[in-house]
Amino acid sequence: MLKYILKRVFFSLITLWLIATITFVLIHCLPGDPFASEKAIPPAIKAQILKKYDLDKPIHIQYLNYLSQLIRGDLGISMKERGRSVNSIIAVHFPYSLDIGIKAVIFGTVFGIIMGVISALNRGNSWDTTALLIAIFGVSVPSFVIAGILQFLVILISNLTGYHILPVAGFSNFNSTILPSIALGMFSVAMITRMMRASMIEVLGQDYIKTAKAKGCSPSTIIIKHGLRNAIMPIVSYMGPMIAAILTGSFVIEKIFAIPGLGKYFVDSIFNNDYTVILGVVVFYAAFLTVMVLLMDISYGFIDPRVRVHGRRKR
Repeated sequence: MLKYILKRVFFSLITLWLIATITFVLIHCLPGDPFASEKAIPPAIKAQILKKYDLDKPIHIQYLNYLSQLIRGDLGISMKERGRSVNSIIAVHFPYSLDIGIKAVIFGTVFGIIMGVISALNRGNSWDTTALLIAIFGVSVPSFVIAGILQFLVILISNLTGYHILPVAGFSNFNSTILPSIALGMFSVAMITRMMRASMIEVLGQDYIKTAKAKGCSPSTIIIKHGLRNAIMPIVSYMGPMIAAILTGSFVIEKIFAIPGLGKYFVDSIFNNDYTVILGVVVFYAAFLTVMVLLMDISYGFIDPRVRVHGRRKR
């Protein structure tokens, strides 16, 4: 187990290094510099500013300095948010994004699994049709459109009934996170429903399920102990990409619902050519998502006994 974990950690570090390097190169391929839009900066002052951020040095020196800072956990100082480090920006604003993301993941996973199981157990009837229609809607409609629809419905119901149901913008309490979490999680609900339905139908047709029925096991035992445990493996494989999609998709959702998350600063940094914030946020998200994928890989050995901790399946 330890050997497998160390191997996965090594490849994760290589992945992070490649992401940091590619992002660094792409950013420095952009025309101009972060201070090109500043008005009437005397050449001497601009030279001092470039020197402060090491932008006056050759590209390979900048790269080595950046890697040195990265190893120490220092993501640098923002070039536009004067006096603020990238670490402080992430520390202050990422919790907002994480809060929405966790709730969206929980919403997508729980409702997706429940709807997938119900659909598989009621194949061909109205329950199955309803679940598939919801899945098609979630896959076909972008999250930002779903966000607009939810806001419109809440405002319409509030106007018709006179009751303020849920906040449609801002971040103040749990209620203000419900709509953005649903908007972010609908795609995951749709995907997990379809995957769980197909996997559950396949598992319920296996011989060991027929044997369990012949032994007189209760339907709940067959579904939960024998069916769900084996059918959930594709969902575990999807968790890593799902978390990535939810976190990156939160950038737009945060803008729509006026949530002061990290996405706002990331989008602004792209428009402002704020190199350090772009690099810092990309590396931070890459590290976060790499850890999530690593945890998903390790969990295979605990969920599916056919998966060996050495990283290969039994033949």
